[in-house]
Amino acid sequence: MTRQQAIKEGRKRWGAKASLRVRDKISSPEMRATASAATAALRARKEAIDAEVKARLAATDWYVALQTERRQIVATLQGTEWGGCYYKFSVGETLGIGTHIYGQGDTWEEAFRKADDYAERERERYATRSAATNNDA
Repeated sequence: MTRQQAIKEGRKRWGAKASLRVRDKISSPEMRATASAATAALRARKEAIDAEVKARLAATDWYVALQTERRQIVATLQGTEWGGCYYKFSVGETLGIGTHIYGQGDTWEEAFRKADDYAERERERYATRSAATNNDA
């Protein structure tokens, strides 16, 4: 897909507010996989620490040590999550002062495919929410 085709496709989907971006700084699929694995491990450890903190709040020395470790993990986690998510192509919609990214990828096709996946998940989510609301009434 060329840039012009991507612009046309974006405008067809999201109108004049369509937003497409090509990045110079991108991460490789390997970097994203590594970042994803590191993120999962860090999240699991963070959740384990949170549970232990609740269980040991009475013991101040444990609380201080765990909070210190947790702060370090959160700081690392924030850098890891964002460091591994740079794709060359992004598609979405400009909404007010920001842009909502619906799909990203290493090609325009991948970015639009992910936007389609996102739209499908949103349709399912709203259908489930709507069904639950109708059952409650």
